[in-house]
Amino acid sequence: MKSEMVRSDKIEFVSQLTEKLQASQSVILSDFRGMSVADMTTLRSQLRSQSVEMRVVKNRLLRLALEKAGCDALDEMLTGNTAVAFGLADPVAPARLLTE
Repeated sequence: MKSEMVRSDKIEFVSQLTEKLQASQSVILSDFRGMSVADMTTLRSQLRSQSVEMRVVKNRLLRLALEKAGCDALDEMLTGNTAVAFGLADPVAPARLLTE
């Protein structure tokens, strides 16, 4: 049985995303296709050590959060599988770590 978020969970998730977008020093959108689970786990660990949080997000929910946060210019970049890296402390850390 496939687990789906119920409407109230989606509303709460969008609110949390909106807060993260507003609190972040930088936000990086990336496509994670081709990464193994082990690679993704290692990457998330490296990101966390630098105060960067990475979430895989449904584009539809991210669109809503971006709109609420006033960042809807990023809307055109939401295609395919999307991961969002939130730079909570250092604005350059997400870009540096993700390019490595």
